[in-house]
Amino acid sequence: LVPPAGLQQPIRGFGKVWREQLGGSAAQIGWAREREVGYIGAQQAFARGLLLKGPGGQTYVLLADGLWARE
Repeated sequence: LVPPAGLQQPIRGFGKVWREQLGGSAAQIGWAREREVGYIGAQQAFARGLLLKGPGGQTYVLLADGLWARE
């Protein structure tokens, strides 16, 4: 697949899911905006969602109702 100018095709594990289960270039989430980067993080589930610790210690709160926040 050839992405539009300025975008990238998702690769590795997420790229496989993006192509085979989400519809690839027709996926609602669209093409990647940045190159994939691996990192060591952590996750913790709670009653109404999930906390993710991302690169640089950035924390993301993903709520079961579809909302999210970056702390």
